[in-house]
Amino acid sequence: IRVYLDLGHQLKGPVVQAFTYVQELLGATFEQERLLTELRAIRGLLRKAHRVALSTSLYKRINDQGSLGADLMPIRIRVLLKTIKEAAVDNAMVIPPSRNVRIIIDEQTFEPLMDMFVRIDQPLFEQVLNNLFDNAVKYSFPHTRICVAVVHAAGDISFSIASQGLQLTPDEAEKCTQRGW
Repeated sequence: IRVYLDLGHQLKGPVVQAFTYVQELLGATFEQERLLTELRAIRGLLRKAHRVALSTSLYKRINDQGSLGADLMPIRIRVLLKTIKEAAVDNAMVIPPSRNVRIIIDEQTFEPLMDMFVRIDQPLFEQVLNNLFDNAVKYSFPHTRICVAVVHAAGDISFSIASQGLQLTPDEAEKCTQRGW
């Protein structure tokens, strides 16, 4: 039951914001570029609602199975790059322009790997990816970049989301694995 209460609480903010944006759009006239910006912001809010629902389904998996248990499926790197780009766009929509924080994807690091397959749990990957972006956006210093890259070494592939911002202390790093911290 707690999982579903959390879902309602977490969905309230982005859904109410998206509804408010839509109401404003319906009652106003915008130049085309401004309209596109507003629609992207709404998409970002709805994507956040999707992430909350995804998070809830992952918590349900934990409750039902006692652990998360990865459901690994083969996926091409080019599909993951598309997922990363969409997450970057959605997360960039919530950055106030005055902060001037930019998300940069180093696509050159992905190029040699585009046709390679990796085995991942897609919902879990999306959840982790968006949590990393969300934290990078929140805690980056103004006028900095969030850089995304992929590294392929010794048969392993890892993704990097690096920001210039607040650092976690070792104590905080341990706490961040706790629910609700």
